[in-house]
Amino acid sequence: MSKLTMTAAVITGAVLGAAGLAACGSSTSTGASGSATQVADHSPLHIMQILPPGNFGLGLLNQGTQAAVDDINAHGGIGGHPVKLDICYDGAPESDPNSTAQCAKQAVSSHEVALVGTFTAFSQDLYPVIQPASIPNISAVMIDPADYTSPLAFALAPNGDSVLTGVGIALGQAGCKKAAFLTPDAGASAAFVGAFAAGAKWAGASVAPAVTVPATQADFAPTIAQFVSEGVDCIGYNMGGQSAAAFLAAIKSSGHSFRLAATTAQLSSAQIAQFGHQLNGTLLVGPFYPRAFDTAGQRNALTDMKKYQGVTAPVDLQIAAWAAVMTFAEAARNVVAADQSVTAMAVTKALDSLRNGGADIEAPLDYAKPGPSALPRIRGFDEFVERISDGARVPVSRTPISTLAAEQKYHQF
Repeated sequence: MSKLTMTAAVITGAVLGAAGLAACGSSTSTGASGSATQVADHSPLHIMQILPPGNFGLGLLNQGTQAAVDDINAHGGIGGHPVKLDICYDGAPESDPNSTAQCAKQAVSSHEVALVGTFTAFSQDLYPVIQPASIPNISAVMIDPADYTSPLAFALAPNGDSVLTGVGIALGQAGCKKAAFLTPDAGASAAFVGAFAAGAKWAGASVAPAVTVPATQADFAPTIAQFVSEGVDCIGYNMGGQSAAAFLAAIKSSGHSFRLAATTAQLSSAQIAQFGHQLNGTLLVGPFYPRAFDTAGQRNALTDMKKYQGVTAPVDLQIAAWAAVMTFAEAARNVVAADQSVTAMAVTKALDSLRNGGADIEAPLDYAKPGPSALPRIRGFDEFVERISDGARVPVSRTPISTLAAEQKYHQF
């Protein structure tokens, strides 16, 4: 399982499916290359979305970005400029570093003024290419360390580490004394394990060694016995639906009681309803985004996506991708208001100076802080917690739980 696949599984519960592939979007604005690209009056502003191929990219991320673009254009564009969304896929069937770099080259040659809703596991291959052109990357998800530190990185959503930190915090705040993390061996990265432990420790719980099992594990009785012997009373798990079913069955058969917590991605609503009371008390932790994703922001995103894409139940990544376009639009409008040409460099500068903007990007940015753990681009990661009760989700925390303090104190990215 690749880093992209692992992280996608943690952040969203969407089922990957097959979809047709398309070539990189290729359009050219009027003007010179790179950061000096000039956009003529009323000519389109080209933005690019880099996506993994298949239903994950088309079915989730692209729906959010396209809905936002459609909405902007339906209201006259940006300063009279329509917005054109170009798509580039960075590999088949999964993200590929060479394809990511090729998409970046396409963005430069096509004079894109921004990358929006980007999802790639190879950002380290992206930024060196777009750096000379000063193309900002307003991404939907942070996966690569470069997404934390590049001056061109504007990440709107938490990464898998942050969500798992929230799982640990939720358990600790629920009264957990000793927590353990259960994960398939393919997803047992040191970063994920450390993120969970950071949250649990920050919330006052002790942490037992993480337990990894094969993705095909069917018998969890030995795992449960190990947890019992170690005095574990809470378990955070990063398991898919079928594995989760076997895991829950083993707990029930053991006669022991554990407080459980997982990301909202791990169990679908149908599975939650199927397991019913077996999951009672289980905490589901999902990302609660910065101010761009407050109640009003989510309401706007839902309205746009239902109107333009026919989406009835958008997931977190769709909303993040929608907000990426809206954040670009906010910066571009500021450029237009200053009577400047909308270029990649101008948009980057406008993003840097946003204060209390749609993305809640911290400004002014401070790159003097040491290391990526300073997280200069993000004000804080927040998590929203729900409890399962008789097959239904019940909100537990309407006030977001910040994971930033735990990550900075206990866990280095």
